[in-house]
Amino acid sequence: MSMPNTQVVGEQPKQWQCGDPTEYHHAPKRVPDASGNLKKPLENINHWMKLYDKGMCEAWRDEIEKLLIFAGLFAATVTPFVIDSYKWLQEDNAAASTKLL
Repeated sequence: MSMPNTQVVGEQPKQWQCGDPTEYHHAPKRVPDASGNLKKPLENINHWMKLYDKGMCEAWRDEIEKLLIFAGLFAATVTPFVIDSYKWLQEDNAAASTKLL
């Protein structure tokens, strides 16, 4: 791999400024897609980013769906215990006697 061609000013390479020629090649003007049609580079990037985002959103949807199912089952399991244990609640005798005094 060759180093980029830079001019040296003193001991540091000259920094690129607006208007200087570029040393690196940009993306090609047209990129062939899977079917052989030429597409602009941003269209190609957009295609791949849409696929990536679609996969990520599907994964998130699946995770949220499983989380909601778990929350529903947990609530359905805990609710009968809470309702049944409500019958066992009693006033604290020590607090009641203190209140009366």
